[in-house]
Parts: sequence; C-alpha cells; structure tokens
Amino acid sequence: MLVFVSFGPAMTLINNVESPSAGTAALVALATLVIALLIRLVLIRVGLAARGVTYAIALITFAFLNAGSLTARFPLGRLGVIAVSVAAAAVIYGLRGLTVVDFAFSWACLGLALWMVAIAVMNLELGTVDSVEIGEELSVSSFVAHPDVVLIVADGYASNQVLAEIYGFDNQPFSETLTALGASVNHGMRSNYARTKLSVPSLLQMGYVSGGTPVTSELESDLLSMLGGKNRLAEMMRGNGYRTVYVESGWLGTSCWEGNDICIPNLWPDETFYDIVSRSVLRDLPGLEIGMSFARGARHVLTTLNSTLDAYLDDDRPDFVFIHLLAPHPPLFLDESCRMSPDPALAGFMVAEPGMDDSQLENRRAAYVAQVKCVNNHLVRALEAIVDAGAVALMLSDHGPDHGLQMFEPARDWSEEQTEERFGIMFAAHHPGCDYQSLSTLVNVGRRLVSCLSNTPVPSLPDQYFDLEREHGQSTIAKVQLPGSVR
Repeated sequence: MLVFVSFGPAMTLINNVESPSAGTAALVALATLVIALLIRLVLIRVGLAARGVTYAIALITFAFLNAGSLTARFPLGRLGVIAVSVAAAAVIYGLRGLTVVDFAFSWACLGLALWMVAIAVMNLELGTVDSVEIGEELSVSSFVAHPDVVLIVADGYASNQVLAEIYGFDNQPFSETLTALGASVNHGMRSNYARTKLSVPSLLQMGYVSGGTPVTSELESDLLSMLGGKNRLAEMMRGNGYRTVYVESGWLGTSCWEGNDICIPNLWPDETFYDIVSRSVLRDLPGLEIGMSFARGARHVLTTLNSTLDAYLDDDRPDFVFIHLLAPHPPLFLDESCRMSPDPALAGFMVAEPGMDDSQLENRRAAYVAQVKCVNNHLVRALEAIVDAGAVALMLSDHGPDHGLQMFEPARDWSEEQTEERFGIMFAAHHPGCDYQSLSTLVNVGRRLVSCLSNTPVPSLPDQYFDLEREHGQSTIAKVQLPGSVR
C-alpha cells in the first residue's frame, strides 16, 4: 500500500526540476497513508477481509492521487473516475482469494517502485555534465555610492505597445505616474530570453547562456540557484557591504538560496502541494484550480510590497532587495483591486491555449489587463516609498505574455507580432544620474547599475535573443532573430 500511496508525490518530486519540496511530498503521502490505514481498520472491524480491503484501498488511493488528468475527459468527469475506481476495487475485493490477484498486486508494486527509481536515476545521469558558466567575471572598483537598491521583476508584464495593440489597454497613464515620481521609463526595452528561468538568471549574472547550449539538469540547477540568490549581481552587492533581502514568489524556481542574508518565505501550502493535487481527482475543485500556487504567491508578494518593504529602506545599512512578483503572469485569478477570484476558465499558466474561441480569448485578455492594473497600483506605492527613502528602484519584466500561442510553436516560426509580444517588456528605473534609457535589453541592466554605483565604466554586451527548442526529447537554447535586431 505504501508504494501505491507514495507514487504520485514521488513522481512530482522526480519530474519537477524546480526545487520541489520533499517535506511537502512526504507530508502528503504520510497523511494519505494514515487516512487509508484508518479506513482499512474500520472496514476490517466491520467484518471485511483484511487482504481484500488492503488491495481495494490501495487501488482507490492510487486512482485518487494519480487520475487527475482523466477528470476533464472521462464520462461523468470526476464522479465517473471515482465510480470506476470504486467498482474496480469492489471487483478486486471479490477476487481476493485468487492467487493471480496476489501475483498482480505484487508485480504492480514492484513495477511502480522500479519506475520511480529508473526515472530518478535517469535524471541524475542527465545532470552529470559540467556546469555552464554564464557570463564572464566583472571587475569593478568599490562602490562610491550605497543607496538601497530594490529590484522588482513583474513576471510576464507586457510593453505598452503590446498592451495597446493586442490587449486594447492604454497603459500610458501608469508610465506617466512613474515619470512624475522621478523614474525613467524605457519603452524600447526587451528581454533577451522568452522564459523566466533563462531571462532572470541572465539579468542577475549580467551575461548570456549561449545559443546551442543543451538544457541539462545541471544547467537547470545552476539557473535556479541564480534565481534564488546565488548570482554575480548579488555577490557584488554583498561584497560592497549590502545586505541581500530575497522575497520568495510562490514558484519553487525562486526558492531562497541559503547564502541570502534575509529570506521572506512564501506561504504554505507550496507549489509541490498544488502539483500533487493537480495529479489527483481533487484537481480544479474550488481553491485547488491549476495555478493557485502562483496566485497565492503573487498575493503574498503584493502584501510584502505594501507592508514589509519599508523596513528595509533607509535603515542602518544598505540593502539589495530582490522581489519576483508572479503577476500579471497567469493564472488570471486577481482582479484589478488584487482580490482573489479563482475561476477555472482563467486557470493555467498561459494567456491563450490552442482551441480557445474568441469569447474565451477576450475573457482572458480582459483578466490579464485586470492583473496589470493590480500590479500597477502596488508598483506606484512601492516607488513612492523608494523615492522617499532616496533608494534606487529597478522595475521590470522578464518577458511578455503569450496571447499568440508562443509556447506551442518554435520561436523561429513566430511572426513579428508574436516576437514583439513575448520579448517586449515593461521597464522603469529610479536612479538619479544613471542612464538606463540607452539600454535596449535586460542583460545590460545590472552592468549599468554597478557601473553607476562604482563610477567604473562597464561595457555593454551586444543584444541577443534566445528561446528553447526541443528536438528528440532534448531542449536546447536557440538564438532568435527579432525584427529590426542585428545578427
């Protein structure tokens, strides 16, 4: 029974490279096992055969934890899956005395266990390559200025041009508000990568993951460490007396690295819990919609911006505060006042998916705009506090949204509209005397920051653009040619 119960949580751990929580998986498996054993005890007490009850409960528990993907297409949906599972368990109970049943369950347990071990070993073998160095070491003088620095990444925030042309929303008033507060808004800024796990590490490492690089588990691990705080920019800040403050986002990819001075943890239940639930027949029930971990994480970060950020501004030492906000990135559960309104029609991690009709797309576009408005209100409030404290603010996006189904087509086949939507981003900086307007991509933002803080020229890297391509089961970082970019 233990193998049948642990299979779902174990597969979540094995298949998720984004630092899944073994503690959460073990807790879910243990709680499920305890409930199953209690039910088994009750059924045995009322006179049912122990062996048959064990087989039946093991089968029902396995289906409960692993049949979530069937609920959307099975006859009668969730109820159909449950009914078939119970019927199969009843049959197994009735056949409990047959040798073939013992034989089948023994081999099923062995097969499930070997499957888990084989996938885990394969993943380990994929990671036995050398780490990939991202960007060259930079040598700059000690900083001559030590203002607090707040770096806010609003995930999936589109450029004003894209918001106007694709989403029908005029974001210019927000830009004008930032400008009135002293920020410089760069409307021509682009991301160098179309995905968070490449874009943000490149920003923080101030260098490129080169085209043609295979995405091994070792590279994934390196990228996630950079996302979590083990990166060149944070090291430079610490080396110049800064305290590093890291706010977890709700996505496991941004779990705090142990070297951060201060970690503001995400809420529990965490993403591992919701991943396990999404495998189960509880999937999409109220409060368990796909993407709930992102939405709850976004709310957590917005609360931090409102109530916690001030504590690290203008205190007894300079702080480097890194905040990854999982909005306006889907799921689209936040209204423009940032209230949570989960709706299965707005669930998932992409703005658009194949097969959606015009009504669905319009609904999701409107919900995306609502989340932009929600984020805008909190960014303005944060900038007001940062300006009052005489601190530096860098507010930006890691990539744009994907109304054009970019996640379902290779980037080499994207139209001009698709590339502009995915690579065009929001960018604003409050750093008096430092020029961010002459930059055009994120890879050079950190370079410009340390250049201004140290009063040491740091050369900019040439602009390049990349996305992932997958062939024969292997993802590779591939260079993308954007309209108007130089080869």
